[in-house]
Amino acid sequence: IMLADCANIAQMDAEQENRHLQAGQKPAVPLYAQDDVDAATRLMQPVGYDAPKEILPGVTLTLRDAGHILGSATVELDASEQIGQGASVRKLVFTGDLGPKNSPILCDAAPVPAADLVVMESTYGDRLHKSHEDTAAELAGIFAAAHKDGGNVVIPAFAVGRTQSILYIFAEHFDAWGLGAFRVFLDSPMAIRVTAAYGRHEDLFDAAAKKLWATRPHPLQLPNLVLTTDGEASRRINAIHDHAVIIAGSGMCTGGRIRHHLRHNLANPAAHIVFVGYQASGTLGRVIVDGAKHVRLFGDDIPVRAHVHTVGGLSAHADRDGLAAWYGRIAGHPPVCLVHGEDPARSKLADELKTKWGSKVSLPMPGTRVTV
Repeated sequence: IMLADCANIAQMDAEQENRHLQAGQKPAVPLYAQDDVDAATRLMQPVGYDAPKEILPGVTLTLRDAGHILGSATVELDASEQIGQGASVRKLVFTGDLGPKNSPILCDAAPVPAADLVVMESTYGDRLHKSHEDTAAELAGIFAAAHKDGGNVVIPAFAVGRTQSILYIFAEHFDAWGLGAFRVFLDSPMAIRVTAAYGRHEDLFDAAAKKLWATRPHPLQLPNLVLTTDGEASRRINAIHDHAVIIAGSGMCTGGRIRHHLRHNLANPAAHIVFVGYQASGTLGRVIVDGAKHVRLFGDDIPVRAHVHTVGGLSAHADRDGLAAWYGRIAGHPPVCLVHGEDPARSKLADELKTKWGSKVSLPMPGTRVTV
């Protein structure tokens, strides 16, 4: 789903750039196209969790549930080398993105029993998330205020993981938050496709999610949920100025339909903009979260009069304590390289691991070589 979506975006970007081609300039060409996606997909092989698979002579792959999004996995690579009469086995662990404990829908990140080197994410290595209870209370307050103010609730959300968590929480608190008074629009074709994929894989859900699926309004079929797949249906939402909940991508507001919804809601003092995910430095989402009074959208200067909220407890990434706790379960606390995080986050997490476990921690840069 994501490969195809990226190919489509790359094709549209190339076409847009080529409209302004100057004499002598080479036309823009997408890095890959749908034909490449189809060819790559035919080569993919499913691998189950906790099922070692030899991928090369002497190299074994084991995937474990990372608890981040549906199907996410930490990667263990065991490489054996014949030395004299015996064999030496070295284990490299790459975490990918690790999910927080007790995340909606998904099982917790599975522990890794041992490693010689851990390459570990550090996205939220310098902060702690709100508890799920505090997050629910904050969202309840936002919807109560939106109902009173008579405006829309606009939620920039990643299509994979975050959108499905939001729908799950809406089902869980549908009556208590008075969500029946709103129309809920899922305005993201990719999020709609991903949400359908979640519905086909309930076997990967945790026990609480399986129970909710059976006893509450189905998160993927809320009675007031409207799925907007085409552009015309999306544009019609712009005429709605009250009691609409609009979930759209991209999650950091760098592209996608969310930018149009921000254009039509940011200037409304009755509207509420709710950020539920990480906003990287330099993105429009980060600019708004940091308190900008005006932003540029489609060539226009848009005043920011709407209420802006940052709800941190819905992150699909483990926080500092969660990362440290996951690492702490590895026998012997092996050397760790912290990646996939801004430098302040990597440094804080490094300090935590050194203090708590006495670990050898490095902060590699592009080109850094590490011997396992």
